[in-house]
Amino acid sequence: MSYDDNGERISSYFLKARNRADLAKRTETHRKLSEASYGLLGRSPDYIASFVTGMNLKPEIFGKFADNVTAYFSQFAPELAATHYGKEIWSLYERGALTADVALTGRVDAPEGPADVAAVMREIRDVEAEHEARLVYLASLRQP
Repeated sequence: MSYDDNGERISSYFLKARNRADLAKRTETHRKLSEASYGLLGRSPDYIASFVTGMNLKPEIFGKFADNVTAYFSQFAPELAATHYGKEIWSLYERGALTADVALTGRVDAPEGPADVAAVMREIRDVEAEHEARLVYLASLRQP
């Protein structure tokens, strides 16, 4: 449940999925742990490692603490400190170019600048309104 990084063994929990093989390796690692524990571990040993790996896919969401996330993750996988797989995947997705066969590089020319927080808040409000409408509809189905 580890991978080779220039001769050093690193837990697969810290593996950033760059292709199907990486994703399959991570999936297999989680599956083995789940099978060994019969799925009864509420917070298995992979919890923090997977969480930190996920955070490091897009550390800039942590604002002024982004460098801390990358520095922490880099203790376990230093070669990934300068990569940007999360940004690359999102960029490919937005252009409609993300396919199962695409080779990821960890490099991307991403637009710099502040996030459009107002647009994000509009999306959140729209989702909340949609959810409330669904609850009302479901409640109406239960009425005689």
